[in-house]
Amino acid sequence: DVPVDRLEWLARRADVPSTHLAAYVQAHRLADDRMIKPQSFYAFLRAGLPADLLGLLRAGERAWTNAMRGAWAERRLPLPGDGSATAQEAELTETLAVMRELVVDAELVRLVAGVSQQALLDTAGLSESHQRTFAQLWLTHEGPIDEFWTVAAASSLASEVPQLKFTVQAATLVGAHLPTLAALQAERNDVTITELADTAAWSIAQWDAMLVNRRVTPPDDIPGADAETVRQTYARTLFNVLESAYPSASLGAALT
Repeated sequence: DVPVDRLEWLARRADVPSTHLAAYVQAHRLADDRMIKPQSFYAFLRAGLPADLLGLLRAGERAWTNAMRGAWAERRLPLPGDGSATAQEAELTETLAVMRELVVDAELVRLVAGVSQQALLDTAGLSESHQRTFAQLWLTHEGPIDEFWTVAAASSLASEVPQLKFTVQAATLVGAHLPTLAALQAERNDVTITELADTAAWSIAQWDAMLVNRRVTPPDDIPGADAETVRQTYARTLFNVLESAYPSASLGAALT
């Protein structure tokens, strides 16, 4: 990192505004170990976009495009290639493609209840390619969840949609608790259940047995005087959650 006083000294020596030099330094920091040119980040920063990566990614394609075009128009950056409109479009297309990949990267590591989306999808055994495709579809979709699954079923994820549906539903209901989610995935893989609604038929004792058999450690916020009490309390909590989520299935099981 360059100290502020050093940055100001360098700016005076180079006869450039210190804010421009700061943007130049930050652009190279952001580009480090990433498949994007520091010139692109410099264009973004000079256009007034956020100086942190997450903020830049949230700015979106229109802001990135305007920043790049503005940097060329005002000669903040040299024109790419032969300077033609074709060369500029090619450079812009490449930059936007890389930024979209960075958006997907950020989505996969985004924390949901303290857990990354990547970790949640790992419990489903999805390949990195399928995880990235899922994140891309999720980011670009607007509308009801049922429409999202229709889009996913028409993509390369078609064969993974049942597993993905199960993962999203289970993660939501168990509060993204990875040990419990992994245990439910294992139950599904063993064909003990085929969909999450099947667990609504489980009794508290069956939930407790699953926690024991799958060696699930309950979340830290579950109360109890000892490990057994904590586990049994968690089993009761899961029973209540699934009963609320699927009342008809739970009632049907209770009546049989």
